[in-house]
Amino acid sequence: MPEECKGHLVRKFIKECWRKCGCDMQCGNRVVQRGLRCKLQVFLTQEGKGWGIRTLEDLPKGCFVCEYVGEILTNAELYERVLHKSSKDRHTYPVTLDADWGSERVLKDDEALCLDATYNGNIARFINHRYILFIF
Repeated sequence: MPEECKGHLVRKFIKECWRKCGCDMQCGNRVVQRGLRCKLQVFLTQEGKGWGIRTLEDLPKGCFVCEYVGEILTNAELYERVLHKSSKDRHTYPVTLDADWGSERVLKDDEALCLDATYNGNIARFINHRYILFIF
């Protein structure tokens, strides 16, 4: 069972400790570093919506499920990538990283970054953002 971090304030978001902060691997702030801890299954949905993920066990409240892995691209690079795909293979798995929310500044497409799991990703690419349930 992870223990409370001895060196940092408890926060409402994941802040990973590392070797130089003095905490060991049981620190509660080493969530992502400990990797996948729950049993997940990729399955073909009945509604014909494609592939999805489900858990094979009940998850405790606040449980870390998995990290989203992919290539970091600019929005312009992602747009070019999609343009050069065939019409039947245009599906991508991007997540916006640089929305610059809370700012008056508008990022240009060659500045704004996204994380694309189309070619290099993990199981998280099958999580549909419309059906994610966060339990806090």
